[in-house]
Amino acid sequence: MDEKVIHEMMSAFAAGCMDKENYINFKNYIDSQGELPYRELGELQNLTAMVPLILELELPDIKLKDRIAKKLIGMQDEIKAKIKERKTKTRSTKEKAVIPPETELPHKAKITKDILTETFERTTDKKQKTLSKEKKKEPKRFSHLLLWIGFILIAVLLGGLSYYFYNSSKSLNTEILNLKNEVTSLQEEILSNKDFLSNYNSLIEFFSYKDIAVIDLIPAEENSPSSGKLFITYAQLKGLLEMNNIPALPTEQVYQLWIVTNGVSYSIGTFSPSVKERYFEIQQMPYISKEDLELVRLTIEPRDGSPTPQGQTFLYGVVVQPRTRRR
Repeated sequence: MDEKVIHEMMSAFAAGCMDKENYINFKNYIDSQGELPYRELGELQNLTAMVPLILELELPDIKLKDRIAKKLIGMQDEIKAKIKERKTKTRSTKEKAVIPPETELPHKAKITKDILTETFERTTDKKQKTLSKEKKKEPKRFSHLLLWIGFILIAVLLGGLSYYFYNSSKSLNTEILNLKNEVTSLQEEILSNKDFLSNYNSLIEFFSYKDIAVIDLIPAEENSPSSGKLFITYAQLKGLLEMNNIPALPTEQVYQLWIVTNGVSYSIGTFSPSVKERYFEIQQMPYISKEDLELVRLTIEPRDGSPTPQGQTFLYGVVVQPRTRRR
């Protein structure tokens, strides 16, 4: 125990970190020629002296030096005045101080290893008490630090959750808007399909018949883009007229359809086509056999129609009868 205390005090003495009481006792122990490994003390002092050589020298910034120098120059008069004031105070205190004749300065007591150990243990006990007090304070600081860290983490978590929910709600809103647009487009498509079915229901019903004859209608003028077709079912005595790229007529004129058989023209009906209308249903056709049908004409007539074709022929179609074999 004694040797260990001496070694620890030697290390503290060599490093220059010994407190005042231990330093006085250690110095008196050396002066009283106590047992001490001087070689080890010298090595410790040499090693301590080498520490500054190992450490890197940190030079302050030049700007910082300039600031301190300017500040010291500005405080030069104040510092001189304080130094003079301290000198006068020390002189006055020395003059006033009188040592009584009866008192005598104590002689240096001989320091033994036991005294040295006792003082060292006493100082170490004081240090341990102060360290224990600081350690008791540290948990409180640590708990406060943990509390602040918890608050910060909760704030970050709440911020992240709010940002996530904001983005998710935004994306959901865009998806809902896209779905609404799709629903409206589908509704429009369904309505258009309903219109198509309602408009062309008669067309679908007409094409369900089996005996349908088709007569192509070509324009009377060569460069005209207009065309048409006449569908006839002889069993049902019904017809369907298709007109493509037919120009609109003035209000006082209409298109009139004629079929010619044996040189006689029969009116099928009058029509006023528009851009959206292409098919016109003919509910009642005159009774004509396939073999007697010769020609189909579409003429431009007055608004009330004509009993015989008098206007300009716009479309026509020649019916070619199949040849019969001779035996």
